[in-house]
Amino acid sequence: MNEADTCRTFVLPKLYGAGWSDDQISEQRYFTDGRVLIFRDKCRREKQKRADYLLKYRRDFSFGGR
Repeated sequence: MNEADTCRTFVLPKLYGAGWSDDQISEQRYFTDGRVLIFRDKCRREKQKRADYLLKYRRDFSFGGR
């Protein structure tokens, strides 16, 4: 059993039981572009942040979770 199977077996039933529906649940979503770091005359972007589940309360309002 891998992480995705574990999440679908244990986490999704709990989310459904709490009243969340499929159109409100997004799995494995990145929610930032990564922070920009500037060093003198160079810049780089850090890694993106990812949530295992992103729950959408309304179309314009999300809760991130791990």
